[in-house]
Amino acid sequence: MTSQSDLTPREIGDYGFARARDLAFDAVHMLWQRRRAEGMTQSDIAVILGRHRSWVSRSLRGPANWTMRTFGELIEAMRGDIEIRVNAIEDNRSNSDAYIEYETTDAISSAIPIYAFDLAKRGFLQDTATTVSSTTSLSRSSS
Repeated sequence: MTSQSDLTPREIGDYGFARARDLAFDAVHMLWQRRRAEGMTQSDIAVILGRHRSWVSRSLRGPANWTMRTFGELIEAMRGDIEIRVNAIEDNRSNSDAYIEYETTDAISSAIPIYAFDLAKRGFLQDTATTVSSTTSLSRSSS
C-alpha cells in the first residue's frame, strides 16, 4: 500500500485543502437546505450580507472561490453556528468506512474530481474501504 509519505508536499496540501473545502461546503449546503425549507431565500441572504443575489447563488452552488470569510458570512447570514474539530488520525478512525462504495477501478478513478486525486493509486483506498489520511470533522448546529 502506498502511504501518505509517497505523496509530494503539494499533493498532500491539495488533498487536505480539498477535504476541508468540501466539508465546509457540505455543512453550509445542509444549513441552506434547512433554511430554504423554513422559507429563507437567496435574496434574504444577499440583503443580510449586503451582497448581490448572484454572488449568493454562485456561493451556494459550489465552493470554487470560497475563502474563510465566504464560509463565515454564509453561516452567519443563515443563523448558523460553527464548530470545527480536528483529530489526529491515530485517535479517531470512526469514518474510515465512509467511502466503502468506491472501488479501485479505472472507471471510478476517472470519475473522481481532479482535486480528490486518484485515491487508489496514492494509497488512500485499501480494498474497497478508504484509509483516511487525516480526520477532519466540521459540524455545525443552528439555534
